Amino acid sequence: MPKTRTIKKMTTKVQMIVGLVSTLIVVSMILSAAALEPPTPFKIYGWVSGNAGNPVYGPTVTIEDLNTSEVFCVATAGDSNHYHAITSSWNVSVDNVFHIYASDGSNEETFNHTVLEPELLDGGLFALNITVEPPGVCGDVDGLPGVTTNDGRQIFMYLLHGEEQYPLVCC
Repeated sequence: MPKTRTIKKMTTKVQMIVGLVSTLIVVSMILSAAALEPPTPFKIYGWVSGNAGNPVYGPTVTIEDLNTSEVFCVATAGDSNHYHAITSSWNVSVDNVFHIYASDGSNEETFNHTVLEPELLDGGLFALNITVEPPGVCGDVDGLPGVTTNDGRQIFMYLLHGEEQYPLVCC
């Protein structure tokens, strides 16, 4: 009887070792396959313009991946309105949301952009241009420069006749 018990214990140990070795081989194969696919650059770039399409030289631009909290290093130059950031395809996934901020020093623009599969496959976002404009003037609802009595008339007519006949430009 003691011999049978010893053989069962040895068989159980051998099965455990074989199972462990098999698991290590599978994990090693998976990691090797992942290591064979090198990352590709993921580029985000564009130009920053201001009011009336004028270039904003030396803009401030920040880009943050809201899914990973990574803040990308964005390069700009004082004599250009171009910006660019480069990361790796290992750091970006489809449906990640980038929060993008741009400023000319007094005006700013912020928006979110969701990464699409073609962008990831093509190596990034191309020509993501940004326009920073001064905020609208409070009370200006007709789209003409400044606040005039015509803005008051536009609001009155909007209230009286509705948005279809008298739309408010600001709202």
